[in-house]
Amino acid sequence: MPRTFSGEEPRGYPQGAIQEYRHPSMIERYRGLAIVFAILSLALGAYVIKSIVTAKPKPPPPPRPEQSVYIEAVPQKGAPPQEAPSPDSAPSQAAPPQVAPPQNAPVRKGAPPR
Repeated sequence: MPRTFSGEEPRGYPQGAIQEYRHPSMIERYRGLAIVFAILSLALGAYVIKSIVTAKPKPPPPPRPEQSVYIEAVPQKGAPPQEAPSPDSAPSQAAPPQVAPPQNAPVRKGAPPR
């Protein structure tokens, strides 16, 4: 049996009888899967576009409920409890609190005695 080298035609075979092996491309090998994925991507794209075009407008938000808020003041420790004024009564004109002068305050001339 004669030895053959790469690129040399073996003896005993007619010219062109042996074809060189060629790897199939990815498209040739996975043609069926490529067609399936192309159809699925087109269907998904059409579905998304259709859902955007035919979407209903967003409804307006519901009106805010009309609520009155009453905040009750927390009494301080040791203070007598006070009655809270009713919300529909007018605020009363209360006199400002009296503040006692400090014990070592200077005495004014002509001031009445304490």
